[in-house]
Amino acid sequence: METTDRGDDGEDWTYHFEALKQGSGPTETASLPEHNKLRSRLPKMMAHCALSYASKMIYIDGKVSLKRPNSFWRMLPPPTSAWVSPLHPIRSSVRDELICLYLSGIVTERAFEQVRAYHAVGFPSNLTARDGGPGLSEGEWHARDLEAADSTAIGNAWFTEWWRWGKHNLRDQISFNYVIWRLGLLPPHEGT
Repeated sequence: METTDRGDDGEDWTYHFEALKQGSGPTETASLPEHNKLRSRLPKMMAHCALSYASKMIYIDGKVSLKRPNSFWRMLPPPTSAWVSPLHPIRSSVRDELICLYLSGIVTERAFEQVRAYHAVGFPSNLTARDGGPGLSEGEWHARDLEAADSTAIGNAWFTEWWRWGKHNLRDQISFNYVIWRLGLLPPHEGT
């Protein structure tokens, strides 16, 4: 499915929402609500609620354009994780992302309340993935195993955290990395 939406930043975003049943091509789609704040996050976070017959899902946001989406499936390794997403290519920690958002004028000082709350429970927002921390995931795509309990747990917890802090920070990368850490699902890192 492809839908165009005006994102939180005023840009038009196109969402490609594909799901696969075991052994078949794209088979199931879901309608998205009209509310932009929800509409831009539901495919990312809560696909397990809408795609009840799908076993796998790839979320691709408007920054990525694929001429042949099926080739994306072939590029992924055999599923060994409930959720796969790339590390951010430029910034390497949640702290770096929040500072960038603030300096760019995307968030206000109030957004730092989120990271302060995370620090209060021990979240290491300054640790990169290379150093054994949560690092910073790039949110432009992810692949998930919709049948895995960890995938459902990540999606539910991510949506809850994003919604909790949405009045101060509409970007979801900060809450994603926190959720992965809190659930104890950080991937193994090289050298560990």
